[in-house]
Amino acid sequence: MIIKKIHMDHFGKFQDYSLELGSGFNLVFGNNEEGKSTIMAFIQMMFYGYSGRSRDLSKHLRNKYRPWNGNEMKGHIIFQAKEEEYRLERTFGQSNSTDLVNLWNETTGQAIRLNSQKDVGFHFLGLGEEAFARSVFIRQGATNIQGSSRSDEITNRLSNLVTTGSEEVSYQAAADRLEEAMSLLVSKNKKKGLVVKKEQELGLLLEARQQALEDEGDKLKVQAELETMVQEKQERYSKKQALLEKIQAYEELKEREEIKKALKRLDHLNELTQEFHSKKDRLKGNETVVDESFRKLAKAFIKEWTSLTEYEQELDQEIKSLQLELSELEKKRPLEIQAENFLKAREGVDRLRRIRAAIQEQEEGIRGLEKYLKQADKIKSLEEKLEEAEFGQREALVALTDLQHTIQELEGIIKEAQSLEEEEKNLQIETHIKLRSLAAEIKDGERRLARDRQELERKIVEKNQEVNQKPDQDHSGGNRRGKQGKILLIAFVIGLASLILGWTVNSFYYFGLLLSFLLLYPAFKTKDLRRSSEDHTVTRQTTAEQAEDFAAQALKAMDDQGRELKTRQEDLQDLQKTASEIETAYYRRREEVKGLKARWEQEQKLLNQAKMEEQRAAERCQDLELRLKHERADLLNNEIQGTRFDLVEQKVALSEQEAEVDQLNRYMESLLKKTNSKNFNDFTDLYYDGVAFQEKLEKAQDELVQLKQKRQEAQAREENQRQNLLDHMALYQRVSTPNEAALMVQDLERDLSEFNRLSIQLDSAQAHRVGLELDYSKEELVDQLKVLNDRIAAREGLADGIDESVLKQYKDEAASLGLKISELDRTIAAKSAQAKEKYRHQPNVSQLDESLEALDLELKKYKQEYEALKLAKEVLTEAFAEMQRSFGPLVNESTAKIFNRLTKGKYSQVRVNRDFEIAVEEQNYNSLREWGYLSGGTVDQAYLSLRLAIADLITKDQEPLPLFLDDVFTQYDDDRARQGFEFLQEYATEKERPNQVVLFTCHNRLRSWVDPQINQQSQRVLQI
Repeated sequence: MIIKKIHMDHFGKFQDYSLELGSGFNLVFGNNEEGKSTIMAFIQMMFYGYSGRSRDLSKHLRNKYRPWNGNEMKGHIIFQAKEEEYRLERTFGQSNSTDLVNLWNETTGQAIRLNSQKDVGFHFLGLGEEAFARSVFIRQGATNIQGSSRSDEITNRLSNLVTTGSEEVSYQAAADRLEEAMSLLVSKNKKKGLVVKKEQELGLLLEARQQALEDEGDKLKVQAELETMVQEKQERYSKKQALLEKIQAYEELKEREEIKKALKRLDHLNELTQEFHSKKDRLKGNETVVDESFRKLAKAFIKEWTSLTEYEQELDQEIKSLQLELSELEKKRPLEIQAENFLKAREGVDRLRRIRAAIQEQEEGIRGLEKYLKQADKIKSLEEKLEEAEFGQREALVALTDLQHTIQELEGIIKEAQSLEEEEKNLQIETHIKLRSLAAEIKDGERRLARDRQELERKIVEKNQEVNQKPDQDHSGGNRRGKQGKILLIAFVIGLASLILGWTVNSFYYFGLLLSFLLLYPAFKTKDLRRSSEDHTVTRQTTAEQAEDFAAQALKAMDDQGRELKTRQEDLQDLQKTASEIETAYYRRREEVKGLKARWEQEQKLLNQAKMEEQRAAERCQDLELRLKHERADLLNNEIQGTRFDLVEQKVALSEQEAEVDQLNRYMESLLKKTNSKNFNDFTDLYYDGVAFQEKLEKAQDELVQLKQKRQEAQAREENQRQNLLDHMALYQRVSTPNEAALMVQDLERDLSEFNRLSIQLDSAQAHRVGLELDYSKEELVDQLKVLNDRIAAREGLADGIDESVLKQYKDEAASLGLKISELDRTIAAKSAQAKEKYRHQPNVSQLDESLEALDLELKKYKQEYEALKLAKEVLTEAFAEMQRSFGPLVNESTAKIFNRLTKGKYSQVRVNRDFEIAVEEQNYNSLREWGYLSGGTVDQAYLSLRLAIADLITKDQEPLPLFLDDVFTQYDDDRARQGFEFLQEYATEKERPNQVVLFTCHNRLRSWVDPQINQQSQRVLQI
C-alpha cells in the first residue's frame, strides 16, 4: 500500500494544504510548531476516525485539531492498494458515527460502500486502530522510555505487545483475574470462599428443618380451634347466601327488562345487515365481486374500444382518398423507356472513358502486385504469431485445469479434516462432562461413606453401652477370659484393616481405628467383673456376640464401599487420561486444518493468476485471428485485381473496345431515333421522367399497402380490446356485445352506489351500539333471556313486579349477617395471627426444603463455576505456551536481523526469552549481555527493532504497509541517528515491492544525509 497524496481542506492550522509522497523513502522536514504531528494525526484519523472522550484538550484529537475559524474539519487521501488507486474523503463531525466518509476507486470510477466507517483502516491496512498505532505508526517518544525502572517497563510493554497485540493488555493480568475469581469461590487453604460458606449454611438449614418438624405438631392444635370457628362462620354464611339469592332474583327481573331493550336494537341492526348483504349478493358475479376497481377497469375497456372503432373509420376514409389519387395518376403516365436500354446506352458512353483510363489502370495494377507481395509476408508473420499464442493459450489452459483439480482435492481434504475436527471437539466436550460427573459421584460416595462410618460408630457405642448397662444380679464370679479374647481379636482385625484401606484406598478409612478403640475399651473394662455370676456372664456374652456380628457386618460393608470407591477413582484416572489424549488429538487436528486452509488460499491465488493468463492468451489469439482474416481478405481482392489488369490482356482488350465503340454509336443512333430525342441528354431526361413517375406511383401504392396494414392492425386491436371487455364482464355476467357491456356497467354503478350507502348506515349503526349488545350477540341475549325467564318462573312466590321495600329488607338482613361473619373473621384472624406471630421467625418445613434445594443448586453452581474457571486457567496457560512456541522464534530471528543492521553489526545476535527480556551478543566478545547493562540509546534501538519485526510479521502475507515515524531519532547521537537513517532508506527500497517510509523530523542533520542523485520516486525530501 502506498500513500500518494494528502490534502487537508481544513485541519488544525492547515487550510487547503497538499503533500505528495513518493513510493519509497520520504523525509518530511519542518521546524517545531509547523505541523508534523498534525499531519501524523490527520493520517490516523482519516483511516480510523477518533473515538476518545478525554476532557484533556491535548489528548482529545477531534477537538484539538478543529479549525478555529469554524470551517468543517475535512480532507482527503489518495492511495494505491493492490494495484488500484483509491480516494478516501472524510468530513469530521462530533464523533465517528457523525463523520461523513466517502471512498472512490479512482481506477474504475466506482464508489465503494462501507459497512462501517471503522472498516476503512482495517479493510486496506489489515490492522485495527490499536494494532496500527502500536506497529507501523510510531509517534514521537514511542521508542524512548524515561524513568528509573526503564528495563522493567520495556519488558512489560514488549511482552504485552507480542502476546496480545496491545501494550496495555497483559496475559499475566488475565491469569491473575482468573486466580482471584477462583479464590472468591474456594480459598487456597480451603477454609474460606463462597463454596465453603454455602456448605456451612447447608448444615445450619438441616438443623433448622428438624426444629420445624417439632413446631408442626403445635400448629395442628391451633388449627383444630380455628376449624370450629370456621364451621360457625359457614352456617352464618349459608343464611346470608339464601338472602343474597332472593336479592339476586329481584336483580334478575331488572336484567330481563334491559335484555328485551337490547334485543329490539339488535333486530334493527339485523334488518340493515340483511339489506346490506342483499345488495352485496347482487354485486356478486360468476367469478368476482364488483367493486370500484372492477367498475373503473370496465369503463377503461369501453373507452379504449370506442377509441379504436373511431380510428378504423378514419383509416377507411384515408384508403378511399388514396385509391382515387392512384386512379388519376395512371391517366398521366409518360412514354416509358426500358431501364435495360437506358443502361446499355449509358454503358456505351462510359466505355470510351474507361478505355482512355486503361493505361493508368495498368500502372495501378503493377503497384497492386507489389502490395500483394508485402501483404503476403505480413500474413505469414501473423500466422506464426497466432501459432505461438495458441500454444501459450493451450499451456495456460492445462495449468488452469491442473490447479482446479488441485483446489478441488484440497477442498475435499479440508472438509474431511473439519468434520474430524468437529467430531473430536464434540468428543472432548462429552469427555469433560463425563469427567466432571464421575468426580461428583466420587465426592458423593466419599460423603456417603463418611456418614455411614459415623452411623456405624454411633451404633457400636450404643451396643457397648448396652453391654455395660446389663444388671449385675450375680457377683459370685465367672470366667470371661474367652469372650475378652474374642473382642480383642476383632478389635485388632478392624484396626489392621483400617490401616491398610486408609493407606491404599482413601484416608477416610483411618476412622476405623476409632471403632477398634471402642471395642477394646469394654473388653478391658470387664477385667474388674470376672467374679460376676454364671447367668449374668451368659447374658453379657450374648450381647457381646451380637456386637461382634454387628462389627463384622459393618467391616464388610465398609470394605465393599471402599472397593467401589477405589474402582470409581480408577475410572476417573482412566477418563482423565482419555480426556488428555482427545484434547491433544483435537489441537493437532486444528493445526492440520489451519495448514490445509493456508495451502488452499495459496492454490486459490495461483488459480486466479492462471485464469488471468489464460484470458489474456485467449484475447491475444482472438485479436491475431481477426487481423489475419482482414489481411487475407485484402490479399484475395488484390490478387483478382492484379489478374484483371495484366498488361498483355489489356492491349488485346483495347482493340476490342474500339470495335465496340463503333457498334455502340450505331446502337445509340437507333435509340435516339425511336424516342425522337435530339441527343443523349434528351434521351436521359425522358428516361428519368419515366423513373420519377414510376417512383411516385410506387410510393402511392406503398402508402396504400401501409394504410391497409394499419387498418388490419387496428381491426385486430379493436377485436382484442372487444374480447378483453367481454372477458372482463364475464367475470360478473356474460354479454355478447360491447354496447350490452356499457349498459350493464351503468346498472352496476347504481348498485354499487346503493351498496356503499348501506355500508355507511350499517357502520354507523354498529358504531352507536350501547349496553348489552356490545358484549353479547343476539343469540347469547336470547339465551340469557330464556335462562332468566326460567329462573324467575322456577322461583315460587316471586311477583312479576319489583317491590323495593322487600328488596331493602333483604339487603339489611344480609348486611347484619355480614357484620357477624366479619366479627368471626376477625376472631379467626386474631388467633391465626397469634399462631403466625409465635412461629413467624421460624420457617416451616416446606420453606426450609425449598431453601435447602435452592442452596444445593447454588452450591452446585458455584462448584461448576470453580471448575470452569480452573479449566479456563489451564486452557489460557496452554494457549500462551503454544503461542510462545510458534511466535517467539519468528520474533527472535526478525528482531535480530533488524537490530544487527541498525547497529552496523555491533550486536550480531538478539535473544528474547519467554518473559521477553532481551539479551544481546557483541561481535567482539561473543557473549550475551542482558539489556540492563546496555545504554538507553541501544535499548531504544532494540525496542524499534522489535516493533519493525512485529510489523513485518503482521503484514507477511500481504502487500507492505507504509511506515510512519515522527522524530524517532530525537535522543540519538549523530552516529546512531545516521545508522538508523540509512537503515530506514534501505528498508524502503530493499524488497521486491516498495515499502513506503514517511519520516517526520525537525533536524537539519537528517536532511543533509539525503543523496540528491537518487530519483525522486524512491527517495523524496518534502518541506512543510
